[in-house]
Amino acid sequence: MEKLTDIELENKDKLCKGCDISRDAYGKISRISNRLYNEALEVLKEGNVSLGIKKLNKSLEFDKTNANARALIGVCYYEIGEISKAIKEWIITLNTDSNNAQALRYLRSIEKNSHELDKCEKSIKYYNEALKFFEQGNDDIAVLKIKKAISSNPKLVQAKVLKAVIDLSDNHIEKALEELEEVLKVDKGNEKALYYYDMLKGNYVESKLEATMNRKRENDLFSKVMFKQNIKKNLLNPKVVFYMAIGAILSAIFIFGFINPVKQELTLSNIRKLERDTREYKVSIEQKDTEISQNKELVEDLNKEIELLKTKMTEMRKVEGAYLEYKNDNDNEAAYMLTKVDYSKLTSETKAMYNHIKNKTFDNAVKYYYNLAKEKNYEKENYELAIKNFTKVIEFGEKGNYAGYATYFTARSYQKLENYKKAIEYFEKYLEKYPSSSLRTNARNHLKAIK
Repeated sequence: MEKLTDIELENKDKLCKGCDISRDAYGKISRISNRLYNEALEVLKEGNVSLGIKKLNKSLEFDKTNANARALIGVCYYEIGEISKAIKEWIITLNTDSNNAQALRYLRSIEKNSHELDKCEKSIKYYNEALKFFEQGNDDIAVLKIKKAISSNPKLVQAKVLKAVIDLSDNHIEKALEELEEVLKVDKGNEKALYYYDMLKGNYVESKLEATMNRKRENDLFSKVMFKQNIKKNLLNPKVVFYMAIGAILSAIFIFGFINPVKQELTLSNIRKLERDTREYKVSIEQKDTEISQNKELVEDLNKEIELLKTKMTEMRKVEGAYLEYKNDNDNEAAYMLTKVDYSKLTSETKAMYNHIKNKTFDNAVKYYYNLAKEKNYEKENYELAIKNFTKVIEFGEKGNYAGYATYFTARSYQKLENYKKAIEYFEKYLEKYPSSSLRTNARNHLKAIK
């Protein structure tokens, strides 16, 4: 994405006509949003996805209509494996800017690879199961589940962090370090990975520890916090040992978090203090199940939005196909392709393209297909092909009297083929829809003869 200049923002007329905010004030707000967007671009170039997301969210706090910022947040979530959150941001982007190239490109890519989306959903299931088994102290099964989560969605950064924590709790220090380094290659600003990595490398300082212990939990609907102690004294430095604290639960599909662990001297008082902290932070399984149920509802709502977007994209592609035929001078085919489009599902821009092609091609196309069906097919007793082309005429709708005549001769074609059931169906349609037509007497006589 290219940076937006202040001049470009000033030239954009985004002010709501019913808004009381002055243009100058709105311009200042937009420039602040744009500046934060540009800052996010810079930190993302450096590989700091977490900080980039923070700056983009701040950008949207100033201007929620900043489609470029929201589309870029979607890209950030996509890169760290939080696909559902990415899709949600892109859908919101298209509600603001229906032609946003970046959002459309990613959503079309996901649509073409729907099996990948299914795999990402499975990764969440495996992640939750891994967390549950880890909490219960069943590390072997937890490792198997988290490996499946990562295999299903290799981009899912938070699953890799959990894998590192599980390995760390089982004293697999080197493996944990490798996994944390892999996370930091993707997002060098990931706070959880940095926390554990700094501890393992001995870079953790007391002031940061105090800040961590006093920090309030982020309002991300964390519903369960547990502490796991699995220290083997003979495998660690006798002066220093790590107690891990992990808090995680799925929130709004791909929202994860960990409550930072504590690095302390190995003393009996510290162990007792850690046990007290554990009791204070633990919440009931019932509360966790309730929030999981709420998240399922969010998933269902998001899936509905995705299906609606897929439908819109399908109809847009039909119009694009018709446009290509039109540009190649295949006007009749272009016109017929438009008969297959659900006009109500198109964006305003695509509707304009649809109407342009329709106005240029429909009238001639109806005549073409009718004459083809009547003169080249029906009159030469090629009734199967006549039915096919008469049906096309009917699908164009009411253009002159062509649809009426096409309905009548479709019935006659079926009658000639001795498919009397279909012939009756079309004669009855003709008489019901065109009671004043010049061929109504003939239609009644033929209908009477075959009933």
